[in-house]
Amino acid sequence: MKKGSLSLSVNAIVILIIAITMLGLGLGFVKSLFGGAMDKFGALVEDEQDPSPPSGSDPVSLSRGIVTSGPGQSTAIKIALYNPTSGPWTDVQPDIECSGDAAFDTMETINSKTIQQGKYEVFGVLLDVPSVPATTELCEIKFTAASGGPISYTEDFTIKVEQ
Repeated sequence: MKKGSLSLSVNAIVILIIAITMLGLGLGFVKSLFGGAMDKFGALVEDEQDPSPPSGSDPVSLSRGIVTSGPGQSTAIKIALYNPTSGPWTDVQPDIECSGDAAFDTMETINSKTIQQGKYEVFGVLLDVPSVPATTELCEIKFTAASGGPISYTEDFTIKVEQ
């Protein structure tokens, strides 16, 4: 074996070890960054009271009709949706739209769910209220589903931003 090839192999091994170490550190950083956000989401949603069970006559229910928050803060609500149809709804996800000031745009965090026929599911929603002056906004919750037909149920609620 030539001395040059041995030197190249040692250099390659050292570079490989450094690359793996840096990859591990990077993955650890990303995990801690997103892990903290998930803990925050879980704690806020867990503290929120459950909405009343929805029914065929009232298929959407909210934990609160008026959400009060400060500017730039996050707050949680829970939304329950009942499926009165003859088949399951898959990948159901609420979508929140607020009217009024164009600068007011809530960002919500919601996981999609499947709702079986005659059952309901509760969605935990984390609303990121923008840094706006004191205001009251009327918001509407609509639902979308990947399958099971269109969902025509909506529900209104109010977001009140207090200084």
